[in-house]
Order: sequence, then structure tokens, then C-alpha cells
Amino acid sequence: MDEDWEWIIESLKKYKHLHHYELSQPTNTLEWAGVNEIFVADASSVNDRFEMLVLSLPSKLSEGSTDTGKLTKDRDFKMSAGGVHNQPVGAMAMVNNRHFVTSSRSAQDDLILWEIRADEDVIVKKQGFPGRRSDVDLGHAPVIAANPEVPLQAARGRSLGTIEVLDLETGKTLWSRNNTTDDMQQPLASIDFISSTRLLLCSRSSGQLHSVDTRTPDGKICEVPPTSHTETYSGADGPKITNWNCSVNFLSRHNRTSDCVAKDDGRRFAAVGSSEGHVGIYDLRDLSHAVCSAKVTVQPTATRQPCVKWSSVENLLSVSGWDSRVRIYDVSQFDNGPSTHGSFAEPIFTYDGHVSGESQGDALWVTNHLWHEQSPRLVLSAASDGSLHAWEWLPT
Repeated sequence: MDEDWEWIIESLKKYKHLHHYELSQPTNTLEWAGVNEIFVADASSVNDRFEMLVLSLPSKLSEGSTDTGKLTKDRDFKMSAGGVHNQPVGAMAMVNNRHFVTSSRSAQDDLILWEIRADEDVIVKKQGFPGRRSDVDLGHAPVIAANPEVPLQAARGRSLGTIEVLDLETGKTLWSRNNTTDDMQQPLASIDFISSTRLLLCSRSSGQLHSVDTRTPDGKICEVPPTSHTETYSGADGPKITNWNCSVNFLSRHNRTSDCVAKDDGRRFAAVGSSEGHVGIYDLRDLSHAVCSAKVTVQPTATRQPCVKWSSVENLLSVSGWDSRVRIYDVSQFDNGPSTHGSFAEPIFTYDGHVSGESQGDALWVTNHLWHEQSPRLVLSAASDGSLHAWEWLPT
């Protein structure tokens, strides 16, 4: 039997819904613009233009859809609005229902506020915000997050020494970090609002977590002991260039009144993952050690930053960035405490739909993925060939 047919037949057993879409260019940015709308942006330019799109999900996947048939009239993603940036988008965050910010490596405005005008099908630039410059070229755009509790307020930073919180209506800096030389050389992997006045920062080069209280006038970082994975996850042949990323299990980077937020039972966790395939889970009440940890891939790469995402309503964690697959884990199966040698964890589900039939091998990788905020088993993933997939998986 042809490999493509084998994959299709097997997928009928694994997925409730499966939709494939081809973007004109690959995207590294994949975020929710609404309950049933996603934001994507070109990773490469066409005539020095980087297209940004807000796409609505196929009607069968939309929350509240009563369509239970095998076929639907509208099976494709549809454009709700579009616009153009003159720089590749590093990150995106919704700051209210109609506005979002993007970051880029621009030497002028590295943060831009945009408006989605759905009635006109366009995305319009509203204002640019010059960044705090550094003598150190960290090689990436600032990481950003919108305050979920305060509309039109966002945090940004390239390093520990360039963090600031902005009021996007007035353009004023509400809080900034007093930098030091060491801080300027520590690139950031992520920023999360863990409350309206507290930030969680993750170092891109070490995975170190830092907690910041923005009510502190001098912007002093609340130091914690070095996290247990910092030295444990170095290479067997000596130190390696390792990229880290972080995700928390609650709404922390976007502000939308339409967001569906899972009931907060007080159990707030951060997942920190490395490009060498190690993941540690941290209780935000005590960042000094991991509560559990595991190794999640046997094909580590030091060239790409991993994507680590929590399911919105379940105790599930997904990872991607090493190859063409998205792997889903039950963190309750991880080893308790920090793992000295990184015991391998088996995924409870693996999505391999970005490669079927003639495999592209290591030439193809998942650039980003995210969980639907209301459908607990619906995931969207984008790959380096421009493919965008939406898949609702069935537990096995």
C-alpha cells in the first residue's frame, strides 16, 4: 500500500479532526488573536515585505460549532485581516481585543502597536516604540508579553538589563530594570506576567528563572538560587551552546476579554525546556528546584530554540522544534525532582502529520505550535515548509 494511503488510514484512528493548510511563507510566529482566530507572520520576506495575517479556524473547529458531519462547506482557514511589516516578526502579543504588539530586531522601533480592523480586512500600524539599546548584539528580537489584567500594557526585553513595562496609550515607561554589564549579556527566552505586577523571566542561555516585582522602584530582580538544571544539562563533551524556553500553565502573555481561562486552583507551574531535550517543571512558589523533570527527545539540536506549551485545561505538556513532530507528555509521569542524567519520558501522543509519504527527514521541523484555549485536545502547528495544521487528537 502507498505510504500516503497508509498514513491517511492510520490518521482516521488517531484524530477527530485534521486540517492541512499551506501558507505562502513559513512562519515562526503562531499566536491566538481571538478564541477562533490565529496570527501568523512570514519568516522570510517577499520584496522586503513580511506579511502578517489573522486567520479564522475552519468552521468545524470553531468553538460552539454544532457540525458533526464528516464533510463541511468551509474546511480551510480564512483570512480575517492582513497587513505588512518591514521586519520579520519576533513575537506577538494581544493587548486588547483589537490591538496587538509585535517585536523585531529593528534598530529604530523594535516594538510596534497594531490595530486589527476586521470590517476592512486590514491590520494597521498605530505607533512604534524605540527600544533600549545595548552594546551587545544578542542576535534576536525582544521577547514581549501583554499584561492580562491591564489592557494596552506590555513588557519587553532582549536581556535581563533591558526589561521595561510600557503604557501603550501614553508611550510612557512605567517600570524599567536598572541594568548592569552582566545583565546586558544575558539574553531572555521569555517574559510572563504571573500577576499584574510580577514578571517571570527565563534566560535563553541558561534556563535560569527570575522573579521581578515591578512595584520595586529600582527594578531589582528577586534573585533565586541557580536552578538545578543549569549545570546538569551541559553536554557530555563539555559546555554546549544550548537554547532554552519557558511556558507557564495559565494566561500570562495576552490580554483579551474573550479569553477562556481555566479555573485557577492555585497550582501554577512553569515548564523550562532546552534544545538538548531536557524539561524541568517548577512550582512558582519555589523556583529553587524542579518538582519533576525528564528528557523528551533523543535528537537534540543546539541551533533552534525549542517550543514548550501547556495544554489549557489538562496537566499535559507539548514540545517541538527538533524535528517534524509535536510530542505530548503527561507531566505526572516525569521523575520527581531534578534529573541528574535526564531519564527519558515516553510521549502519550506524537503528531507526525507534517511528514507523510516521502519523508524530508531532518530538513523539516516544526517552527511553532499552540493549544486551543477552549478545546482541550485541539492543537495547531506550523512547520518550516510553510505548512499549517490543525489537529484534534484522540487519546490512545
